[in-house]
Amino acid sequence: MKSGMRTSATLLLCAAFLLPEGVHAAGVIKIGYDGTGQADITNGATGVSNTYDLGRGASAAVEGQWAVNENVDLGVGLGIQSYRQLTNYPVAGAFRFAPIYAKLQAHPEPRIGHLQPYLNLEAGYALFRADSALTGNGFYSHRDGTHLGIGGGLLFGKSGVFLEVMATRDTGGLDRNGVHVLDVTYNKTTVALGIKF
Repeated sequence: MKSGMRTSATLLLCAAFLLPEGVHAAGVIKIGYDGTGQADITNGATGVSNTYDLGRGASAAVEGQWAVNENVDLGVGLGIQSYRQLTNYPVAGAFRFAPIYAKLQAHPEPRIGHLQPYLNLEAGYALFRADSALTGNGFYSHRDGTHLGIGGGLLFGKSGVFLEVMATRDTGGLDRNGVHVLDVTYNKTTVALGIKF
């Protein structure tokens, strides 16, 4: 787990500091509403996989972006999600992810009036955390996984305010003595409002 975090942090820092001088940089803050999602959970002991519904939630992220040219930005980001309660799961447990990711944003011309449409692609590392009901009060250890995302949005003129929709997939799980006990794949759609400054 720690080696994966170090690798992700190294890649993100390289992306941030190895860009040419004079590249325009911007900060991003966004807060999102997460619609009802689904978690595919596989029991490591039996291999049985089931899909469970999850309630609505919230998420937030901070990002740094650098303009490669007029139509492409590269960036790095850190997100956090509120805990998601499992529905109809044998244990009344909850979990959440905190993705660390690299990002590509494409914003082709022409604009639509004062609106600038854009497309996002994200890939990175996902920190996985579950509550004590799932971990057995520490009996099981957390296992982090991957983060993938695709979506798009609209930037409103020069205000820096934007509205976007992202579909994401995060993976993680629980282990016991190095053996996979539970594998979690979480798919959700987020509608976010943010500002680029």
